[in-house]
Amino acid sequence: MENLGILRDEMVKKIKENIKLCEIEPLLDKAPFELSGGEQQRVAIASVLALEPKLLILDEPTALLDPYIAEKIINLLKKIQTKRDITIIISEHRLDLVLPIVDELILMRKGTILEHGTKNKVINGENFHDLPLNHPVIYSIFSKLKQQKIYNHKIPASIPEAVNKLINLMK
Repeated sequence: MENLGILRDEMVKKIKENIKLCEIEPLLDKAPFELSGGEQQRVAIASVLALEPKLLILDEPTALLDPYIAEKIINLLKKIQTKRDITIIISEHRLDLVLPIVDELILMRKGTILEHGTKNKVINGENFHDLPLNHPVIYSIFSKLKQQKIYNHKIPASIPEAVNKLINLMK
């Protein structure tokens, strides 16, 4: 921030805001080598947020993280997107984690965009079905129900949506 000419008082204010937002207060007295992978991710995200970007692009932000910590990182990103009103683009193979929180999906193969649209439109399209993806569990369950002609509606993108669909199916 010094290189950008940001005044010291403003720097301190921004740092404090991002420490709180990313919930890294307990980490302030730790050396970088003492931090876990999830803690390192939160510190890195906080440091970037201090520059007040309008766009964050993250490549596999949950790589090498256990499922619990990975979900915490994804939830943090959604919180940041909501509170800061910034666009976040995530390249991620763990679709179970990101599908519930994303607004749009872009499917790519070998650097070419195959499809771009709302998550509900994309997950219910042929490209999503045909690509060799690590399909989310919800998608796999409802896809199987469709194949067995037990369910004939759009595949839900989140657990709450899936529960509602199943309740309605049982009526």
